[in-house]
Amino acid sequence: MRFNAPENTTWLISALLIALGIFLRLVNIPVASSFDFLLVTCGGIMMLLGTLFSKL
Repeated sequence: MRFNAPENTTWLISALLIALGIFLRLVNIPVASSFDFLLVTCGGIMMLLGTLFSKL
């Protein structure tokens, strides 16, 4: 299996999702803090898919 570098926009969006999820874990915002794990998971999956598939 050959791995590829993700596109810049894919990398940026996934990094922002992960950073937002970590921020929401550290700062208690009642409505948004329940989505911290979901944001980090989606960002990680997006990064993984960007690495596995080219042009993503």
